[in-house]
Amino acid sequence: MKIVKLNRRYTAYKSGFTHALRFTTWGKSAGEIEQFLTKRYGHQYSWQRERGQWSSNFGSPPRGETVRPYWINLKNEADISMILLSGNYKVNR
Repeated sequence: MKIVKLNRRYTAYKSGFTHALRFTTWGKSAGEIEQFLTKRYGHQYSWQRERGQWSSNFGSPPRGETVRPYWINLKNEADISMILLSGNYKVNR
């Protein structure tokens, strides 16, 4: 998992998201973080994604690869702090 500060190059930024968690692909830790966010903010349906506090989606694969990265986009930077302070997740640098 990597923490990314979004800017105008990212599609999620245009929807109001400022930070994201990027995973190499969807996995157990991404699912656990989604469960945490669902408990905190509720389930995000596809038509609510831009209005909610978080969203998730698959990105485009890097050139020459077939594995697509998985993104969890957040509007509140404090949520990232809470996720990291829980001690269950590690950040790759």
